[in-house]
Amino acid sequence: MRRAYILLLIFFLGFGCIDDKVYPSDRSEQVLSSELNDYDGDGINDYSIYTFNPITKSDAGIKIQRQVMVTTYTGGSYTSINPNLTDVDLLLADQSLDEFSKSRFQSDSACSKNIGLLNVVCSDVTTCTRLCSTASVSCKEMSRSYEDVLAGSMISYVQDNNEIRSLVLDSRRMVLSLRNTTDEERNIFLGKTRDMVAKVADINSNPLYVQPKVQLCDHSDFGIGYVVDATQRIGTYETFVESYQYRILFAIDPLEKNDGELGVEVAGVGVSDSIPTTVISDAKQISSIQDILAENGVSYVKVKWISPKTSDDGYLLEYEFISTTPPETLLASLRTPDVTIKTVDMSGLIPTNIVFTTLDGIIKNYYMALGIALGLGIAFVLFLYNVVTLLITIISERTAGATITTGFRKAFGRTEVRWKTDGAVAVLFLVAGFYVSAFVAVQPTVSPGLLESVDFLIKSNFGIVGLALTLIGVVMIYFACENMAKITILEKAYGMAIREEKGSYLEKAGKLKEKMKELELLVEKYTQEEFDVGKEYDVLTAMKGQDMDKLTNNITPRSKAIIDDRMNAIEGAITNLKERKKLADENWLKWKENISKILEEQNEVFASSLVTVPSSLRAWALNRYFRELGGDGITLEHDGLKKRKLSANKIVHEMVLKGILKAGIVIRNDSIETSEFAEGSGTVTKALILKLRAYMRSLAKKLGQHEPQSFISIGAKDVVVYMKGRTTESVIIVKRDKFNQAVEMWKSKIKLIEAA
Repeated sequence: MRRAYILLLIFFLGFGCIDDKVYPSDRSEQVLSSELNDYDGDGINDYSIYTFNPITKSDAGIKIQRQVMVTTYTGGSYTSINPNLTDVDLLLADQSLDEFSKSRFQSDSACSKNIGLLNVVCSDVTTCTRLCSTASVSCKEMSRSYEDVLAGSMISYVQDNNEIRSLVLDSRRMVLSLRNTTDEERNIFLGKTRDMVAKVADINSNPLYVQPKVQLCDHSDFGIGYVVDATQRIGTYETFVESYQYRILFAIDPLEKNDGELGVEVAGVGVSDSIPTTVISDAKQISSIQDILAENGVSYVKVKWISPKTSDDGYLLEYEFISTTPPETLLASLRTPDVTIKTVDMSGLIPTNIVFTTLDGIIKNYYMALGIALGLGIAFVLFLYNVVTLLITIISERTAGATITTGFRKAFGRTEVRWKTDGAVAVLFLVAGFYVSAFVAVQPTVSPGLLESVDFLIKSNFGIVGLALTLIGVVMIYFACENMAKITILEKAYGMAIREEKGSYLEKAGKLKEKMKELELLVEKYTQEEFDVGKEYDVLTAMKGQDMDKLTNNITPRSKAIIDDRMNAIEGAITNLKERKKLADENWLKWKENISKILEEQNEVFASSLVTVPSSLRAWALNRYFRELGGDGITLEHDGLKKRKLSANKIVHEMVLKGILKAGIVIRNDSIETSEFAEGSGTVTKALILKLRAYMRSLAKKLGQHEPQSFISIGAKDVVVYMKGRTTESVIIVKRDKFNQAVEMWKSKIKLIEAA
């Protein structure tokens, strides 16, 4: 199954490459066309639409075009009140406002019907797009590609209409009392009518009215003339600009649609736009229903947006802000945005796409069609893998002098009989996939293309389950067919040759038992020598825990493979153990010398210090050294050897106690450090030795000679030996028959005494 996972990854990722291309801003934006509208005739444009020249990126196959929609918010004040203002005038003004309300309702109903908001409202992306999708097929297609911008435009449209209704009610409550009120109240009334004009302008600059990708409504002045008539009956007024609301919209479109054909596809875009800080001073002033990132810069506010989705219909980015800067100033400062295009080469999936579109047209089930198409694609990759493996094996065997038959057998020799199981699993998965795809998952109205299917399936839990079940079912059918074909080839075409292998197989199994016995004897032998046989013991233990008789009685490709693997393991263990033992024996003298040197210099040696000894043999080397040269002066602790610090008194005492010495005296710094006598206190003897030592020094000085390093005085039964070391002098009295043994042993103890 690991092979299947690897090939599955190759199938989905190996058909092309993913590439990110960055196109930085390189020039100022140029206005292509503009649309200016003054509904109330006050000389100030109520809303303006500016369309800029498209930016074409031929190598990425896209074009980017900016639109700027500007809504002007104005204030006003009465310069003079109608001197002949009567209650009839106020009633006529109220009637005009009522006519405006009716006209607004008609225009609103026409647009709301198109976007699915007739008699209902929405306040979030999911609800808005669902309502719009049920209103028309065109809106459903728009929501699939431009969900966020479409829903944001619908929410803005609902909010503007609600505000207009509220403003009309407030204005009608005020208008009948304007004859006998203050100028301040009349200007408040005028301000509410100015807000009505701005909201109507804002609706008409909404992307639902001006952006072709989501345009579902027709322009209308909503009866603004009635509002103007109502305000003019009160008196003469003047208007002035308070602020501008800007909507910035980018449309990213493919240069040409491929009509279902796959090639290098756009699989995501990123846009980075810049607004001068003279227009907006803080990034927090920018808002969008989309997931944008607004950052403050030195001279520009940066607006960044990334869409990881794939879309044949293109992309929309929309954000907005309010500023007091007039449009002509803003437009002159705009530069083309930085654009990042992610492309993916889908050419390798053209056959899969052909199968998918064909099956989708025949069975009318999107999920099963896609599952079968992807499953067949994976099956084809697996088939090619087997063909290539077979060809390589045959060529390799022929080059080595073997027959084609041997190549077939080597390629398929470990095949297990499992086609019945795979077939049953395949049927089970296909039935389950059909049920989920046909009766549980909701079929798409329009089947998305292969590239868009990833985004679509993420939103369809049951759909992706049905697709996965179908895909696995198709792949399992291939596995069943592949297994049946291999078994047929092996049994029918080469069955005789396989049967002839039985004798060879049994012979190899017998040889394996012999090798196991050989390894067992080596492990026992080297264990007695305290040689490290841990790895080889693990190999032997693992094989002893498995049933060899069962393997020899049941000859299958799997049992052959097990025998081969065990033989390789056991032979490798034997060879490795012998080579390590040979290496240890050949280098022991050199390693021993090295250990002695380190002990001499550092009084201790650890396994990590033996850099010239292989790591697996260091513990053995320390153990052997301790066995051969340990004695009283060295201890073995964990992973190291240490010189044991012994006192001169203890060493002399032990040698006297064992009968090696009759007496021992150690002199350091011209005084006796320790002395031990087998019989008596030795007071006289010590005095005589000190006197003799002084006499020898005096005599050497008179003769102009160096002090003697040693001398021996031999008596009838005993021998007196004087030896001078680096820091000590010593005198020992030994029996004549133990002279050689005692002197050699004492020499080995001198170093310990001096170290102590």
